[in-house]
Amino acid sequence: MKLYEKPEPPARVFLFTLGQRTIPMKLKPSILIAAITVILSSCSDLSHIDIVVESPNVVSANEEFVITNHIINYSQEIQEVYSLDISDSYLENIAVLSTTPGYRDVHYIPLDDTWSHSFRTPLLPNDTLTVELHCMATSTGLFRGTIDYCINSDYDFVTRSINTVVE
Repeated sequence: MKLYEKPEPPARVFLFTLGQRTIPMKLKPSILIAAITVILSSCSDLSHIDIVVESPNVVSANEEFVITNHIINYSQEIQEVYSLDISDSYLENIAVLSTTPGYRDVHYIPLDDTWSHSFRTPLLPNDTLTVELHCMATSTGLFRGTIDYCINSDYDFVTRSINTVVE
């Protein structure tokens, strides 16, 4: 069972301007993604946000399990849990069946190969929002990936790794 089908990425030609000359270049998406991730992740200070992830290390194939995400706001201002972006490498064999609270929308982001689950949920000062991902393992193996916890926008995020062994 595969709930997410990754669309085919378009050809990627990028224009770089050096001085007065513009050069079209073909880049591997992984190199471009790494550069953009470094730039975007360094644009904001989310030191007032902490993430605690609880997930079983080992599950059985076709077993339902829960990944519990505690998003903690240590600031004195309301924040917004904008979305949780889960890497495609993890979701190739792990299906997200539902979430609590429920997400508003889900869409694929080809720039970083993630599935973005939009929440747009307020997070009060000095409070914690718990998001449960109700999942099912669809095949056996070791599956690794990341979850980006986007706060206040798509560009301000905290990343956590996730690993699940499916027997």
